[in-house]
Amino acid sequence: MEDLSLHMPLWSILYAGMIFASASGTIMMSGRRDILYITAEFLSAALSIMFFAIYYGVVAYPSTIMIPLGMIAFVLFQELWINRQLYHFLTDEELDAAEKKFLIWFVGFFLLLFLSPFLWVIVEVFKHYL
Repeated sequence: MEDLSLHMPLWSILYAGMIFASASGTIMMSGRRDILYITAEFLSAALSIMFFAIYYGVVAYPSTIMIPLGMIAFVLFQELWINRQLYHFLTDEELDAAEKKFLIWFVGFFLLLFLSPFLWVIVEVFKHYL
């Protein structure tokens, strides 16, 4: 593999680091230490970063759309279904209605802000197949 800095802009390299940091944080927050979970979480992060590598030409576009579809399916499965126990704050009975509303809006805004570059690059990769 070639030097990433020659192809990917600095912001995307830093974003890739944030994705791995997020995966590490998710593992720590979950408290799970089984090797399958840890491997799947880091694979999800690696597949997420792979979309950037594909878009910026570090890795060639897969010959079939099924590969990026499989990649995004795994990422969504891991992050939304397997990690669903981490979203317990939405039903925390110790929070009053105003705190819950603030938390949902804040977390939603933060997630949208954090995920925007990822969502953008996914759309760009899939546009290649149209």
